[in-house]
Amino acid sequence: MEAVSLISAPKYPEKQVGYIVTSCLLNENHDFLRLAINTVRNDIIGRNETFQCLALTLVGNIGGREFAESLAPDVQKLLISSSCRPLVRKKAALCLLRLYRKNPDVVNVDGWSDRMAQLLDERDLGVLTSSMSLLVALVSNNHEAYWGCLPKCVKILERLARNQDVPQEYTYYGIPSPWLQVKTMRALQYFPTVEDPNTRRSLFEVLQRILMGTDVVKNVNKNNASHAVLFEALALVMHLDAEKEMMSQCVALLGKFIAVREPNIRYLGLENMTRMLMVTDVQDIIKRHQAQIITSLKDPDISIRRRALDLLYGMCDVSNAKDSRRIVTALKAREYLDKPAIHETMVKVSAYILGEYSHLLARRPGCSPKEIFHIIHEKLPTVSYESCIDAEIQQRAVEYHALSMKGAALMDILAEMPKFPERQSSLIKKAEESEADTAEQSAIKLRAQQHTSNALVVTDQRPANGTPPVSQLGIVKVPSMTTDQSTAEQELPHLNGALTVVDPQPPSTPSPDLLGDLLGPLAIEGPSGALAIAPVEEQTNTVRCLRQVLLLIAALVPVLLTVRSSSIATEMPIGDIAERFHALCMKDSGVLYEDPYIQIGIKAEWRAHHGRVVLFLGNKNTAPLFSVQAVILPPSHLKMELSLVPETIPPRAQVQCPLEVINLKPSRDLAVLDFSYKFGTHVVNVKLRLPAVLNKFLQPITVSPEEFFPQWRSLSGPPLKLQEVVRGVRPMPLAEMASLFNSLHLMVCPGLDPNANNLVASTTFYSESTRAMLCLIRIETDPADRTQLRMTVASGDPTLTFELKEFIKEQLVFIPVPPRAPVPAPAPAPPQALPPTSPPTAISDPGALLAGLL
Repeated sequence: MEAVSLISAPKYPEKQVGYIVTSCLLNENHDFLRLAINTVRNDIIGRNETFQCLALTLVGNIGGREFAESLAPDVQKLLISSSCRPLVRKKAALCLLRLYRKNPDVVNVDGWSDRMAQLLDERDLGVLTSSMSLLVALVSNNHEAYWGCLPKCVKILERLARNQDVPQEYTYYGIPSPWLQVKTMRALQYFPTVEDPNTRRSLFEVLQRILMGTDVVKNVNKNNASHAVLFEALALVMHLDAEKEMMSQCVALLGKFIAVREPNIRYLGLENMTRMLMVTDVQDIIKRHQAQIITSLKDPDISIRRRALDLLYGMCDVSNAKDSRRIVTALKAREYLDKPAIHETMVKVSAYILGEYSHLLARRPGCSPKEIFHIIHEKLPTVSYESCIDAEIQQRAVEYHALSMKGAALMDILAEMPKFPERQSSLIKKAEESEADTAEQSAIKLRAQQHTSNALVVTDQRPANGTPPVSQLGIVKVPSMTTDQSTAEQELPHLNGALTVVDPQPPSTPSPDLLGDLLGPLAIEGPSGALAIAPVEEQTNTVRCLRQVLLLIAALVPVLLTVRSSSIATEMPIGDIAERFHALCMKDSGVLYEDPYIQIGIKAEWRAHHGRVVLFLGNKNTAPLFSVQAVILPPSHLKMELSLVPETIPPRAQVQCPLEVINLKPSRDLAVLDFSYKFGTHVVNVKLRLPAVLNKFLQPITVSPEEFFPQWRSLSGPPLKLQEVVRGVRPMPLAEMASLFNSLHLMVCPGLDPNANNLVASTTFYSESTRAMLCLIRIETDPADRTQLRMTVASGDPTLTFELKEFIKEQLVFIPVPPRAPVPAPAPAPPQALPPTSPPTAISDPGALLAGLL
């Protein structure tokens, strides 16, 4: 209590003692602190800089929710005040950092992006270093709000790298403010990428200078400072996924560090080289240092040996881990178990190694599965195990113990399951007997499920069985038209002479040619939300037919009036939207949509189950685009977050809109971009499919025969392994199919299948639910008939297996597309007459009657 009362003293010695004792004796939850809040606040907002520093130091040391709620706004004002000395502002930044770390929900930092950008222009390096610490904490929680700080961080690095305007007191062994350099590069790593080419080029120049200017010297303190900057620069280079040349330079520099005598530098070199294994382009370069890494396994420092072992484990793949090495390792483990005295750690290691590779020793004397089991069983009682409360492990232990009691029957139980003869599915047989092309229908159905639209449809398709019921108004499913009418004609053919009519869009969306929309071809299946008149074929009652046509005309009258009264202009897209979408499914950058006013481009980066897509919205005209809106309609399996889209795009300007994507589970559903803008009096609205498709979350992986076949056998039967005979396949040579698989991120593994007409591929699928899941694919083709094949897909997740099988089938199935009709003149063209039919059919065909009336 006395210490708290000393804080209110007017003299500096007494106040100093009060603040020091309070900081040492009280914590953030102590009740006495409430008595001192008003006094501390008075010192902070006062004019005495010494008292301000004492109060800020106390708040920064103790923190606490009550201090944050009462004092955070005053501390923020001190930080941005231009009248305060740098010493006070530096302490204010550190105090605010402590309050934000302890209570981020209490400290209000909304709208602080501009203020932080102003603080980064500070010339005083003390204030700048404290502000950078605060920025690191802010961007770690929400980097989207601080994109404006990114160029300022790069300029700070340029200033320090060139040693410009750096006071002598902030130069440590000739290195300009190494602490500020490390904090700045740490802040840059929270931003996904650097989009601006000039900023990116300047940043890489600074990183190149750091890489070239760092070497090992005799002074330990200078080594520590320079290598702290260097290793943070290496982490930033890996984060930005720099060019291969710079990555190779980083590996060469690390290779030099792992060969020096200083253990700390050698440890850091091995640790950072392990991180660089995540970069696929430099794995072969790292393997050049394999001999030096193996030498580190003999280092007397156990921490260096561990880092070297971790690095070698990450480097291990098919090219440097042969069966001979596995056999030698398994044999050594078997020999150790024969010794009378063996350390319990070696028993555990040997049991693990033999559990993985003992099948390679099965034909050697004393290495049969039964003998290896008995020798391990004899040694395991010498190992000390803690009790395990995991229910699944306990259940496995009970099961294995029960199996061990089976005696002679154990060998029969553990025997491999025989291969059963394949039987033709009754469903497949029924589909083969059908006249329709099941592959074509399946592909059209899948494509229809991926769109959403409202359309008015008239169908006269003959039912599959029996006479249709009496005609009535009903709801049918219609695929959406995310492209213009000509694209729709190219994608979806007429089905059995079906006449289709499309509603015009409301006044806020552009409408294509009216007659072309009303008589444009559409498929019959798709999402609900469309009005339809059921078929009336084979009815002889003319009155019913006329009544049905009148009902249709009554439904069309308000449609025609709405379209004619609207003033919405139609802008024909440049190029085929569907072709652009399919091209972006195979690559990561390109044009998604283009018309005379705007161009929408895409650049994407995909890592595991995360993706970052940048939408480039470019105004092609000399007038601005107004009322720009972009809404993402994500499917249930994708978590998508689009940054703010500006309402106006200036003339001849391009804006970038980052889109964060997280894959939650396997699915083939597509995300849709609902985009609209206004140019003059023209309002344009398009719905575009986004190429966040299933293969974007695949990572190709090479699998050796020793790894493939055990995995293939372990995934036995549905639902983990699915097989299907696919018909209607696009005829293509085997090499072209392998190239298609590679473009889909499916790694074709030659030599695994003895049949030269078959393909075997492997990949890894990433999502939040499955994490990294290995997928195996086998394609069996018939050289005599390239239009059919048998496909088998296996993985550890039933949903993933089904979705991947259907996705590959969509890429292989051939969908016949009618030739694209020429674009009609601006004047409405007369509707096409239906093919001549017999008089009774013509009378009962509502589509023909409607065409005649129109």
